[in-house]
Amino acid sequence: MAITFTTATDSANATVNDSGHGAIANDFVTFSNANTGNSALNAKLNNEFSITSITNANSYIITLSGNADAALSSAGSADAEY
Repeated sequence: MAITFTTATDSANATVNDSGHGAIANDFVTFSNANTGNSALNAKLNNEFSITSITNANSYIITLSGNADAALSSAGSADAEY
């Protein structure tokens, strides 16, 4: 399953939807090839992040360097390395 994101333009928190990710809080993830349709948001996502919290087995929260530049609802895509 593809990685997708849920973001809001008034928040720096982003939910990463990655089925069966296996990560735990404070693990690191590096995204590349982000494709959200918004170049500023892509630039923020193509980085390394500490996982802030685990929502469930299929999603977790990261904190961007600033508020998201686009609102996404389980959209976009990226490659991830844990």
